[in-house]
Amino acid sequence: MARLLRMVQARKRFFADAAHQLKTPLAVIQAQSELALREPDGDRIRRHLEPLHGTVRQAARGVQQLLSLSRLETDSGYAPQLQPLRLDTLAGDVALELAPVARKSGVDLGFEGDEPVTVAGEPQWLQELVGNLLDNAILYAGHGARVTLRVKRQAMAMLGEQAVLQVEDDGPGIAVPERDAVFSRFYRGAVSEGHDGSGLGLAIVREIARMHGGTVALSETHGGGLTVSVYLALAPVDESV
Repeated sequence: MARLLRMVQARKRFFADAAHQLKTPLAVIQAQSELALREPDGDRIRRHLEPLHGTVRQAARGVQQLLSLSRLETDSGYAPQLQPLRLDTLAGDVALELAPVARKSGVDLGFEGDEPVTVAGEPQWLQELVGNLLDNAILYAGHGARVTLRVKRQAMAMLGEQAVLQVEDDGPGIAVPERDAVFSRFYRGAVSEGHDGSGLGLAIVREIARMHGGTVALSETHGGGLTVSVYLALAPVDESV
């Protein structure tokens, strides 16, 4: 009975979150589309439709993130199908996909992963984890920033060697008092002002890491900026991956 109650509460939270996420974009879409419909001139209609398209993409992204969070709820009943995979290869592929986005934003995106790093994971979720971290870094680091995605092995006290995935940038960073809050849904701190992010990216990253038995930590990049580190257990090497 208690489990059923938690599931009902989780579903209610999802719908409340969805309404919160969609309220502003839908209002913007309505206003922009009404302006476009009043315009007799084709070029002026196009000028209204371009921001409208961006708002639709933002809303769609927010809905997808909410659906991901809903599946990641501890009481959702979802059981990940973990398999040995090369984290360095997966992360490099995601970085390659987002390279055009980084270039368009004036961000220098680099990748460092010189050794095989195998973890037990679900490819779809780890791809989303890496994608969210890179999206955040590209969005908030700013034009002219450097963003580095790094995959490595690292010896950890009491835990032995672990897989570490890091996204490092030289942007404005996140103030120490805010570093716990940024993992909350819809939290938008000072660095978010003037940006279109949903405030869900790091919440999703933390839940995906948890699902894989991992943890996430924020620290300051040497010289200024933010470094997000995801720690995961290494899996036995499988030559087939």
